[in-house]
Amino acid sequence: TQGARNAEGVPARYPTGAAVRLHGILKAGGMLDGVSLIVGPRTRVDSIPAPSAYVEVHGTLNDKGRIVVERLRPH
Repeated sequence: TQGARNAEGVPARYPTGAAVRLHGILKAGGMLDGVSLIVGPRTRVDSIPAPSAYVEVHGTLNDKGRIVVERLRPH
């Protein structure tokens, strides 16, 4: 867990399953502006982006706070 803390100092849980939409520069290793992405067999890739391409990512947060990509497309 990570995030804002409540009055007792307990960090907030990740909102597992929350939908996210991001735009940014895709780098080697599945990094989007420094954010690690999980691209798997269920990921829809509209067209393979060029290196350092500006892309749009749709996905959800997993229980570790990482983004599981559902759709990746050049923008």
